Amino acid sequence: MQAQTVYIEQHIHHGLTQEQTRAELLALFEDNFYRLQSLARQTAEERAAAITERFLAELMRHNPAGLESAQDPDMQAAIFTAQREYARSGRQDLEEVLIDLLVQRSGATDLKQIVLNGAIDAAATLTSQQLDTLSFLLVFVHQAPLRYSFETLEEFGAYLHANVAPLLNDSLTDPSAFLHFKYAGCASVDSEGASMIQRIQAAFPGCFTYGFDRSQTAKSEGLISDLLRPCLHGELWQFRPCDRITFGSICKARGIGPAEIYRLQFIQANHMMDEETAYGLLAELEPAFSAFPEGGLHHPLEHAQLTTVGIALANANLRRKVGLEFDLGQWIK
Repeated sequence: MQAQTVYIEQHIHHGLTQEQTRAELLALFEDNFYRLQSLARQTAEERAAAITERFLAELMRHNPAGLESAQDPDMQAAIFTAQREYARSGRQDLEEVLIDLLVQRSGATDLKQIVLNGAIDAAATLTSQQLDTLSFLLVFVHQAPLRYSFETLEEFGAYLHANVAPLLNDSLTDPSAFLHFKYAGCASVDSEGASMIQRIQAAFPGCFTYGFDRSQTAKSEGLISDLLRPCLHGELWQFRPCDRITFGSICKARGIGPAEIYRLQFIQANHMMDEETAYGLLAELEPAFSAFPEGGLHHPLEHAQLTTVGIALANANLRRKVGLEFDLGQWIK
């Protein structure tokens, strides 16, 4: 019992406080960052201090136990990388993404730790627009668990305006941006896939369907009758316009098996708008889509897949840009 008491007292005495950790991390930057002159040096030191302060504040807010990780050599290397890159650029978007990644890194182990280290290294090699494009790919290529439901097309338009329009930019259709993604280790562009219009339709099928005869759902109607509603685009029926993952989760929770869930989803997917009509609807609901030619969302996005590093960057940027919160463990265990 005496030994245990001594151990606890020693632990409290020697454990670094937030202020001590701050001083140590600023010394880390001072000892390792190359020497600049006059105003450039002052600016770099101010930026390093700013990102260190904000990182520690976010760490104490989201993961106070992670303060101890600042004593880990690998974590210190990641912190110095973030300090160095923000000191060089001063980009606010980069600072916010790096802080998010560092907070996640403070509690990560195994593969997730390696991925977050890679994301911290790669973040500064991408522009703000390119980070937004990665986030767009995460949502519509890698099936982020959106969990949204709409009663009207106007509600869907409001969702697009808040969560998708901020991610639309020229790099979505710029082949050189995707070549750069390959260089940075964030994405590949050699996979086969659907166009982005098709992916958006697949994510929110209830917003793009012409409907079906209600008799087709008779087998499961007792379990899903509340999910049926008159079609938004005709006189037939459809499922309530929620994202595909939400619909599947509701059905599964009600005891419907995978084969029947697939059959129900296919019924609706088999009566979808063609791409040109779907594009017109998107542009009508969210004018930001009208900046792209009708075929503009087909290439090179349809060939892109994010790497694990790209997913980590996309997820952190998505939280920064539009406030959507997803656990990185959804994709990386």
